Amino acid sequence: MNIIDNNVQTKVIFDSSCSRISYQNRKIYIKVDNEGTVELDVSGNRLRTIGGKFAEAGWIFHITTTKNRICCTDFEKDAVYCCSMRGEDIWTFTEQSLVNARGIL
Repeated sequence: MNIIDNNVQTKVIFDSSCSRISYQNRKIYIKVDNEGTVELDVSGNRLRTIGGKFAEAGWIFHITTTKNRICCTDFEKDAVYCCSMRGEDIWTFTEQSLVNARGIL
């Protein structure tokens, strides 16, 4: 999407529904159901799929990325996950007071 003139420049199609999007270092990260987090370049070319808990969790509500990590909230399991850009688990946060985890920055 060209944000200056609102024209769609590239369409990307997935086999499953997708949502939860993040942008970092000129790459776009999208949570695709039954696949994991798909990494695209800014032209819409699929670079790779990052697995780990992102592929298993069904109720990922938000994702955010840093230079070397992806973190997300799992609405169903009341958890926050963080993994490396290779999909390796770094940490999982659960707490009794964490209910219906949604937003993350």
